[in-house]
Amino acid sequence: MTRPVQRKRRENGKRCDGGINFLANSQADDRQEKARNMPKNECGIEVPTEVAKKAEELGCVQGVKYVYRDGEYEGKMPVASLSCKRATRFYSDRYDHYKVVLARGWVAFRSPSSNPRCAFDGISPPLRSRIGEITRRKKIDGTPLVYRVEDDVAFLAESNSKKAFCLQKIRLDDGQGFDNGHLEFRIFYYMIIHKDRGKGRWGFGESAPMMTAHEMSMVVETMRNKGWLPA
Repeated sequence: MTRPVQRKRRENGKRCDGGINFLANSQADDRQEKARNMPKNECGIEVPTEVAKKAEELGCVQGVKYVYRDGEYEGKMPVASLSCKRATRFYSDRYDHYKVVLARGWVAFRSPSSNPRCAFDGISPPLRSRIGEITRRKKIDGTPLVYRVEDDVAFLAESNSKKAFCLQKIRLDDGQGFDNGHLEFRIFYYMIIHKDRGKGRWGFGESAPMMTAHEMSMVVETMRNKGWLPA
């Protein structure tokens, strides 16, 4: 009586060994189905299930659309989708400061407005510190220029109340990470904007800073008080 049963199972491709082949094929079909349904980000890259679950837990706007493999942004600025109501693309290369690791090799980004920077004392309208921000640019010869703001300070110009000088202590990444990089200092200024949409706010001064002799001495004194220069 067992032979016809065994023969029938062989004909159906199901051996009488507990249905191992059938289960294996079923599991393979399930994996293929999950792969077909795996969500993709804006770069068209499939996002693993565990990463998608973490993004959902953290409340990423639009799910995994703006979840990225670390460093893979298709030549565009990434989009902030955490701690915000609407996903917004970064307009500068300072996005690393807002990176959140979801899993090994996968990241999302917080909105800069979710963690407002501290304002400098005695300056109105408020002028914000940039401590911790990372900038990525190219040097004139095309090699990378990467630096992080370690400390900063600002003060109003005596010669013009609508002008503020800003001094930064920055650490450069020389190719082996910031911990092995060297220190430099940066001096620049802001001016109150008088027209267009930015009217009444601080605007970055793009030309070399000009100052009086006393203002220059204030720069040196401030840097010494901060311990950036020897007394």
